[in-house]
Amino acid sequence: MAKTIITHILAVYIEENTYDGVESEMPSEEAASYLLSADTVTDVTYVLGEYRTAEETEKAKSELIAWLQREAFGVYSMAESKGEV
Repeated sequence: MAKTIITHILAVYIEENTYDGVESEMPSEEAASYLLSADTVTDVTYVLGEYRTAEETEKAKSELIAWLQREAFGVYSMAESKGEV
């Protein structure tokens, strides 16, 4: 599954949640959040997570990128069980 994810992601980035399009009052600064998003080759943007601070979001982004890099070069083998066709 990781290979499929890796080949379809173009960019992983952080954006501040600006609450665009919300007609109610702007939430307090404490309620602001940051989004970890990914753009794909199919021109779809996925929100991968929402965090309270930029630091939490940056940590999550770094961990995701590290995982994707590990998985990109992973080697997998499918062991055959005896007696199964």
